Amino acid sequence: MREAEEKASPLCSVVCTTYNHAKFSRASIQSIADQDYPNIEIIVVDDGSTDGNVDIVRDALEASGRPYTLLAQNNTGNVPMNVNRGLAAARGEYVSLTSLDDILLPSCISTKIKRLETDQNLTFVANIYTVEIDAGDNVLSEATSRAGLNQQIFSCTLDLLEYDFKSLGAFYVQGAVFRLSVIRAFGGYDEDLIGDDIIFRTKLLNYMVAFPNLTFAFEDNAGVAYRKHGGNIHANLLRQIKCLVQWKERYYKDRPFPNRMWRSVNLFFKEGLLNGRRHEIEQARNLHHDIDRQYLGFRSTWKARGYRFRHMWNKVSGRV
Repeated sequence: MREAEEKASPLCSVVCTTYNHAKFSRASIQSIADQDYPNIEIIVVDDGSTDGNVDIVRDALEASGRPYTLLAQNNTGNVPMNVNRGLAAARGEYVSLTSLDDILLPSCISTKIKRLETDQNLTFVANIYTVEIDAGDNVLSEATSRAGLNQQIFSCTLDLLEYDFKSLGAFYVQGAVFRLSVIRAFGGYDEDLIGDDIIFRTKLLNYMVAFPNLTFAFEDNAGVAYRKHGGNIHANLLRQIKCLVQWKERYYKDRPFPNRMWRSVNLFFKEGLLNGRRHEIEQARNLHHDIDRQYLGFRSTWKARGYRFRHMWNKVSGRV
């Protein structure tokens, strides 16, 4: 029965990146295997894990009942390159991207492909909401809408592109389903930049703006459980700031940074002053003259002086 369904359904490649996800990868792969869409291949790129993750992934893939490809490599630390490697191995008409610390929710893929199959101009289908879980699988939020996406109406792709710029990310790439031909047409991820999904969305939407017949859709539910834990790359504020500088300089060079970015920058300054990480503050200041200017204004505020005083007091009292 399943073999007949596979032949009747276009192939969807689920491309997974992973690094030291031994605690989470088996459950993540199982969530892909359990999808009710019949024709799925699983492609995993392991970036030199040191926690036994590769063996766990291999066992989970063999038990999944799905065709799979496991690409184990030495550590690169280059997420965009790793995703591109997975995309290059993909054979499907459709592709979904995820990380092996996240969980695909039931019917995440089938409902999207059903819509894509009825409209050849539909380029991708994503979710308005995500579920957030912690390292112990406890639900932190049952319906999180990134950047208030649930309150937006977009008349065209240009509207979504502008919202993505201002919000620093309108939707999660994880759990969305894309036409692989379109991703290959715009070149996938930029391997020379540290940013991943924000670059991907910008390139995708710019490509779609150039071809106005291409459309998108959002499902009014959650498609993925996004796991928040200490190993998340996005927990590193300095890395985030560097990513945003590279993104703006390549794709929005003539525009000022979106206002939303300064929240992260000011939080970074606060944590840097509280913890005495002046060398990291200097690194951030050297990334862009606007960040340097922001810091010069920030450090003269009473709040900044309070942060410095608190750090000195903690140092004198032996708390740091």
